[in-house]
Amino acid sequence: MDKNIFKDKYRIKSIRLSEWDYRNVWYYFVTICTKDRKHYFGKIQNEEIILSNIGNIVQQYRLNIPQHFSHISLDVFIVMPNHIHGIISIDEKIVETSHGTSPKKNKNENETRHVASLQTKNKFWPQNTQSLWYIINQKN
Repeated sequence: MDKNIFKDKYRIKSIRLSEWDYRNVWYYFVTICTKDRKHYFGKIQNEEIILSNIGNIVQQYRLNIPQHFSHISLDVFIVMPNHIHGIISIDEKIVETSHGTSPKKNKNENETRHVASLQTKNKFWPQNTQSLWYIINQKN
């Protein structure tokens, strides 16, 4: 079988930085689009977004992120009919160890917290439970 059957027609160049560690303390602008740009999340009516049931679920899941990840803060966020935009802030660097120690600390201090993690690899970075990739790929 031809390995390049689609002749790179359906590939886009990733804008992710291969050398960047997406666990770093930083603000991240995230855009997630629906497959085929279908309007699953709602519709625009009188210049306002009217969220569908799925759009409301997206909004609720977004609000729940800090409950699951104490080192994350949310900034502006908008649900559009076929995509979402938002700014997610990783507020502290968490170093993952097999020991899973997790000393309490004030977020404003310059300390590092240690937690146990599940580590996986993909083409962008060795991923773990503290990375942006892991956070936005959660299902609950």
